[in-house]
Amino acid sequence: MGPRFATRFLGLAVLFASVVSPALRGWSNPVLTNQNPPGQSYHFAIRSLQGDEPLRFFPRAGRDTLNVPPEEEYKYHGGLLGEVEMEFSKLPPGRYEVALGNAEYRTHSQHNRVYDIFLNGELVHDAYCHFDLFGFRTGGTVEFEVDAPAGVITLALKRDLPQSEWPRFAWVRFTHLESGFQIEKTANDFAPRSGEIRSYTSRHPQDIVNASKPPFPGQYKIKPWETEHLTPGDIVGPDGIVYPNWLEVGIDGGIPYVADSIPARDFGAIPDDEIDDSVAIQAALDHAEQQGGGAVTLEPGHYVLGFPLFIHGDGVVLRGAGQDRTVLSFEYFPPDGGVDLFSLREESESIAGPDTLFMAWADFDDLETLRWSIGDIELGVQDQIRREGYTHFLTTTGRNIIEQAGAGVHTLVAEAVYRDGRVQRDEQVLEFKDRPGPTSVSGLHQLAAINILGKGLRGKPYLLTEDGLRGSVELIVDDPDADLPVGSFIDLHAPATERWNQLVRNAAPWGNYRRNMYRIGGVEGNRLQINQPLRLDFPTVDGSTVQRLDLVVRSGVEDLKIVQPRKLWTSGINLFYAWECWIDGVVVEKAGRHSFYTGFAKKCEIRNSVFDDIWFKQGGGSGYIGFERAYDCLMESVVTYSMRHAPNLQWAAAGNVIRQSHFNDSDGQWHAGWTNENLFEEITISSGWDNGNYGYGLYSSSPEAGFHGPTGPRNVVYNSDISAPYNGIWMGGMNENFILAYNRFINSRGPAVYGKHASFNHIIKGNVFVSLDPYPAVFYFASEDCSGIEITDNRIIGPVSALTGGPARIEVLQDNTVEPTGDIMRPKPEHRSIFEWQQANGREQLTKRGQQYWAEDSAL
Repeated sequence: MGPRFATRFLGLAVLFASVVSPALRGWSNPVLTNQNPPGQSYHFAIRSLQGDEPLRFFPRAGRDTLNVPPEEEYKYHGGLLGEVEMEFSKLPPGRYEVALGNAEYRTHSQHNRVYDIFLNGELVHDAYCHFDLFGFRTGGTVEFEVDAPAGVITLALKRDLPQSEWPRFAWVRFTHLESGFQIEKTANDFAPRSGEIRSYTSRHPQDIVNASKPPFPGQYKIKPWETEHLTPGDIVGPDGIVYPNWLEVGIDGGIPYVADSIPARDFGAIPDDEIDDSVAIQAALDHAEQQGGGAVTLEPGHYVLGFPLFIHGDGVVLRGAGQDRTVLSFEYFPPDGGVDLFSLREESESIAGPDTLFMAWADFDDLETLRWSIGDIELGVQDQIRREGYTHFLTTTGRNIIEQAGAGVHTLVAEAVYRDGRVQRDEQVLEFKDRPGPTSVSGLHQLAAINILGKGLRGKPYLLTEDGLRGSVELIVDDPDADLPVGSFIDLHAPATERWNQLVRNAAPWGNYRRNMYRIGGVEGNRLQINQPLRLDFPTVDGSTVQRLDLVVRSGVEDLKIVQPRKLWTSGINLFYAWECWIDGVVVEKAGRHSFYTGFAKKCEIRNSVFDDIWFKQGGGSGYIGFERAYDCLMESVVTYSMRHAPNLQWAAAGNVIRQSHFNDSDGQWHAGWTNENLFEEITISSGWDNGNYGYGLYSSSPEAGFHGPTGPRNVVYNSDISAPYNGIWMGGMNENFILAYNRFINSRGPAVYGKHASFNHIIKGNVFVSLDPYPAVFYFASEDCSGIEITDNRIIGPVSALTGGPARIEVLQDNTVEPTGDIMRPKPEHRSIFEWQQANGREQLTKRGQQYWAEDSAL
């Protein structure tokens, strides 16, 4: 088996030159499956070769198949997973051309499919789907011929290496060379017989193919004269479009300059001496926190970080001498071939409290399993058998350990098991005390070179007793004595209940969807005034809650460069539980997971920075530039290279503005979790296939996506430039009132705008669409519930055969021009920036409407 496996990889170039096409073959006249061709009957049988283990059908989206309408393409992109044999009998005798397809040009598993193809019992091809360096597995078409003198063809796919994944059959077509008689089978023939398209993880298997109308009424497409529907969350733009309110985005007054200088040299951080500086710099940051804030300054030169840095205090800044002058080399790594267990301790080297953070990291090369335990109690495990690379760490808090093992002295053991049988261990002996402590950490689920990290959720959650309605600035909780004083920060959360999941057809069993953070400006009994209008409804029927947050306020990282010389799944900078914090003038080169990342971040700013490449591009939560669980944050004057998804928004991200930035070799995404009312403005995106991105200019996750869930309402793309090899924008469903205004979209293949599954009430106005192959239409909406769409004042350049397509009926289609060729310059809207226009005019408009909601600064 070893030599054969080696031969496969040595023959990689030859194999791909001969069997892989850039896309699935096209059908000029697709044959209907589950029917016999006219005048010809044949028999078909299929059986699993896996014993008692059943075959599994996986519906998957894929690259479009030529001459197949988009709503039919799912038939050619599903996969039947497992060893399988099919028999076709009563065929016309003779010689046949056989085409066998594998649709998975893009998946996120790091193993190869290594399998054999048999025809009539003879091995005709040893095939595999190779996982390349950039996050794709390349599938395609293999072709061969077979003699069927008795009118029988058996096709078998068999896995031949135990460590490889199961074969995945997508489609097969037999063509009788003498007569041209043709039959075809696709994996979709073996899908659930209901005819539904659904994820195998779906908990709500209702039909989401072609509903007659959206599952919930729209709230967001409002006309300026509909004053009864306008709330403080709405601002009428100069073009007559009602936009979200972005008045509260970013740091009030801009990024402050922290003048109080604390030289890191005074604490032992000496540049260019190749000695670990992390302890010295951390001591300086702790000193700044203890004195109530200050800027820890780093001289020009090279600094070594053998351990991550943490900023816990308000008003604390880590400042270099310039992004090309001060370089931090983040060299934290577990011992080679080993495991590292560490904690951020609460009171001393030997005592841990409920909020003490624990992490275990392992060298990921050939890692099989990472687990940790206390005695016979297993606290957690990560299994590397199926996913190589980034699941090589564990994290928990002392609270979780105390709940499982109780208070007292315990030995915490981390153990890494490698594929060659090696077992590496690390351990800590600590006394766990079940009482609140002064510790600094809560819920950090990833690690960065620099971590701006607040304490997180505190106290108990309070239920809302009245619905928090979109546009409201008041919340009513169930306890008049709630510990929520004026000036405190809160988390507002509506859980993804069974009711809500069914309503929006959400198949993702995890994640954050309806969430935001606010500051309390006034309290009257159980009535709380908050600092800005709600962007979503937070209904009581779903158990919406308010809970206090302990945050880091107005701290930042400035004017330095971070490089990561080794491949570890860590980030450059984290902003977790942060309010009005910032990253300014920073370069991050080759971070492991993300250049920076956020969680529970509000009104933060990312400015004047460059994020260049990452180590991990295999998929699954890596290579993002954007915001998660972040609200009203601002990204401006940023340049990125070779990311997977940039700009990227996910998991409840709301009201964020990303503007005047360039994203090279990545796609833009509303990636997961009901992101809503975000603005992309004056940005450029050049999408491709090379870094694990999807090939769309902009992508919005689908409700049936088992790891992402649907995208929320009123996301806006304004005066931007988007280019992509596939669709300009792909909307997977539940997308209400997206606004595409005054952009240029250049797309090579397929519709410029594609939507399905209740992608409705959109406004597409004043854009230039350069579509090189817009089959079957420039604007294609694949289900009837894509209603209320307005397409006006757009210029379309390209070989257009149809302007609109699909079963949806467009509500307004007027003043669009179509030209085979011509001027493809970007539109020039009257107002270059809708964000800046709002800053200048929005408050006055709300005051005239009698909807002023802001309090004096002193009240907040």
